[in-house]
Amino acid sequence: MPELGSLGIIHVMKLSDTDNKLVARLKKRQQQFIRWRWVGLLVALASIGAGFYIYEVLVRVTVHFIQQPGDIGDALLGIGYLFPVLLVLQGGGFGLLIYLSTVWNGKPEARLLLRLIEELQSDDA
Repeated sequence: MPELGSLGIIHVMKLSDTDNKLVARLKKRQQQFIRWRWVGLLVALASIGAGFYIYEVLVRVTVHFIQQPGDIGDALLGIGYLFPVLLVLQGGGFGLLIYLSTVWNGKPEARLLLRLIEELQSDDA
């Protein structure tokens, strides 16, 4: 039921066909995000795990270099190749984990908009 505003004006909002299509796309996008968040979580955890594994390899290469200093070229080459990979995996994994934790249930703006539209449609019915 429409409510009276502060000036006694009745507020009624009708959605056009374009608006209804936009709302349908927004609902679909929210549902897809809720499905894909688990995939993102697995990718983030796998990336972090791979980063820790590369860290372990770097530690072993460094220990091997300290124990046998004759292989300095191979040790530095291995460290030079693996260290950027470590940074990318760890940074990407933790960045994705932080992003997913902030928008785990979907974007708050979209959730609020969809909730308001659903209340509007339920009041009209």
